[in-house]
Amino acid sequence: MPYFKWNEDDYKHILVFFPVVGVITGGIVFALSKLYEAVPLSENFKIAGLILVPLLITGGFHLDGYMDVEDAFKSYKSPEEKLQILKDPHIGAFSVIRLLILGLFWVMALSVILGFGENKSLYMYAFVFYISRCAAGLFSLVMKNPKKDGMLKMEAGEKSLFDKVILSVMLILGIAGIVVFDIKTGFLCALFLMVFSIYFRKKIMKEFGGITGDCAGFFTVVSETLMTIAISVGCLL
Repeated sequence: MPYFKWNEDDYKHILVFFPVVGVITGGIVFALSKLYEAVPLSENFKIAGLILVPLLITGGFHLDGYMDVEDAFKSYKSPEEKLQILKDPHIGAFSVIRLLILGLFWVMALSVILGFGENKSLYMYAFVFYISRCAAGLFSLVMKNPKKDGMLKMEAGEKSLFDKVILSVMLILGIAGIVVFDIKTGFLCALFLMVFSIYFRKKIMKEFGGITGDCAGFFTVVSETLMTIAISVGCLL
């Protein structure tokens, strides 16, 4: 994504546009799935391409938050100390281990989708990047932020009801998009997302006292992974 220089007024409703990154990512995934249909390529090549797309589009921005949060989780320190760990630019062993585990789940899920799913399975996969950002943006608006500064603090702004309603509608439309392709898989994605959302809210409040930008990145990455797994389960049912 291109870099923009923002002023303070630009941040007022910026989270409403967070899912646009998911639309762009999903659009490229959709185009890639069309290429896969037309050109015979190895499964490993296809999986690598599907994993690379979100990384190249975002520059690994959300994975950085995921790894910071995992390091903080494994520190077993106070919420205040964990918030300081989120600011630490150094990488910890636990975050690397958790990243490897996350990557393996992606590889396994995509392998099932490519091996057992139909073309529509990859179309549904394209939706997860949009849905995860709708939900992450919504959490950023409805949950308390324990920090007095930071990017998310500016982005959340006044947390207007209008922004919450817009993101809620966008989230419902995203899930409906998967349901159109396959109601069973759409239900699984919604179920996985709902269960994780309940866990996420409880866990983040306990560990940090609220949501931060890194926590939003953590939510984005994990929810994408879980919905990808849900689609792979749908392919097997």
